[in-house]
Amino acid sequence: MNNKTIVFSGFHKYGDWLKNSSELVIERLHSQSITGVDVHSMIFDPIIPQVTNRGEALFMLAQKVGAAGVVSLGMSSEAKGLQIVVIARNKVGGKYVPDALAGTRISTSMTSDAPLANTSIGKWRITNFRQKCQEEKLAVADPSYDAGGFVCNHLLWQLCAAQTEEIAVPFVFLHLPCTPECVPDNALFEREKKITMSVDQMIRGLELLLEYAII
Repeated sequence: MNNKTIVFSGFHKYGDWLKNSSELVIERLHSQSITGVDVHSMIFDPIIPQVTNRGEALFMLAQKVGAAGVVSLGMSSEAKGLQIVVIARNKVGGKYVPDALAGTRISTSMTSDAPLANTSIGKWRITNFRQKCQEEKLAVADPSYDAGGFVCNHLLWQLCAAQTEEIAVPFVFLHLPCTPECVPDNALFEREKKITMSVDQMIRGLELLLEYAII
């Protein structure tokens, strides 16, 4: 039986972080693979604005390779485990955004700041995924309804906006914690009660996500 094809996305490192856990995971997936899955991926520069619509680019790649789904990853030092993010806001903000863009809308054609939701989220069976992670002692957080204001939110917004009846590829966005390699000062990180996970733990979590997804 042929393997399922999944498109993954992540980001290069940003700010003072030494690496980006999403990029580390995708690099490992290409060298090690993931059970029963053929991997295609895109790694994006962590900048706003950008010329390419990243959401549309991911769906185009998914259609080109016949992918069953898109799994987008981003790093958040605030994440207390693998965390699925459900909605995105039509607003840019946060410490990594240029001052001139802070508070501006991602979609200037829309006059509302109302959030967009991932309409395919039910296919990922979040409850089953989280329960299995907990059974295997993998750190997993409650679903989030705040993707921040930087590139994670920007990409999630574009994915939600690009998803139509014609583009029916299910997608999911996850915030990953930092890995120890990402953090300049791990002792300080621990004192701030932030957590790290290994790349191996994250990949095992993604295996469980794909195992339970209806895609």
